[in-house]
Amino acid sequence: MAKIWRIGAGDKEKDLAPLMIEEGIMLLGPGYIGDISNKTDEDIKIDLAKDNYEGPRTLRMLISFRDAVIGEIIVLRLGSVCLAVGVISGVYEWKNEFEEVCSYWNPGKKYRAETPWKLQHTREVEWFILKDKEALCYFRRGIYGGQQRFCQVQERELHDYLDGLGYNGSNGGAILRRIGDRTKGVNKYGFPTV
Repeated sequence: MAKIWRIGAGDKEKDLAPLMIEEGIMLLGPGYIGDISNKTDEDIKIDLAKDNYEGPRTLRMLISFRDAVIGEIIVLRLGSVCLAVGVISGVYEWKNEFEEVCSYWNPGKKYRAETPWKLQHTREVEWFILKDKEALCYFRRGIYGGQQRFCQVQERELHDYLDGLGYNGSNGGAILRRIGDRTKGVNKYGFPTV
């Protein structure tokens, strides 16, 4: 079965979706363990154990993020809202420019109560807005569950829908161009535009 991924774009206090859409990336933490591009799975586990080890779920999340395949589909959600759907278009990269990330609505960190996140783990993504109502229905229903920021989507109906479109895990871009429009950024409120 071809993989479909889901990434959370924040929480009740942080909205990172506009940044991800504008930059054409997805971001993940924890950043304190450093660049994992050339680390073994065991090295990552050791690094997580040094500082504030977050458990085996964090280890699996980071490894899956690094090893996800170009061409696989990713769903961008904030809470229970599917904001965009994308295709992974670049390899894992460590980018120091995302060492202190605040919400889109907090430029220059003017709202000091918001704690910046360290999200230097990045992947390039081509983001799309779904235009097909059937696709909207399946993707909306497929994003629920779990607190993990990055994980596989397990919803059987979404997999069946994408299988019916010929999705094979490497052709996500072709599939999304059939059911969506490529985003060109965000409007002044932070919502995706085409």
